[in-house]
Amino acid sequence: MRLIAVVRISAFVVMALIIPACNSGNGYQVGIRQGSAVYMQPGPPSYSFSPWSGSNPDIRIDEVVQFSSTVHENGTDIYQPTTQVVYGQVTGATSGDTVIVYSLTNQYYIQPLTSTTIDVSSSATWIAPANPGQISALLVRQGYSAPDITSTLPAVDGVNVFAIATQP
Repeated sequence: MRLIAVVRISAFVVMALIIPACNSGNGYQVGIRQGSAVYMQPGPPSYSFSPWSGSNPDIRIDEVVQFSSTVHENGTDIYQPTTQVVYGQVTGATSGDTVIVYSLTNQYYIQPLTSTTIDVSSSATWIAPANPGQISALLVRQGYSAPDITSTLPAVDGVNVFAIATQP
């Protein structure tokens, strides 16, 4: 149990140092945390998946890939095998709806950092960095305050949580 906590804290520290240090000039904005933009550096590789359509609110995880390169503060590439990039799509979302991503290890942890919501693009796609673990994504209303750490995912209620997808 202590080892899991040490690994979890180490991964969180890596993500906490890498993602907020990025700015719009050299990274990809993935979402908002406590009123500030959250960036991934370098930006994720481009992707394209078959468009998904529908009128009911729903969410899908298209792919989870290892994020193999990150830039150290001195500009050199370093390998971060414990970081993943999650690609997905939504349908039936209204303006302002956001995505919350969880990684399940011993509990569900919001990704990439606590209190982070992921932006949905105008093409109804989303991208999020995440630590290792089984990935779950929630389509939620803007302003919904999900628990940072939980033993069970919030339930779909049609008011705050519209849909949930879990990586197979």
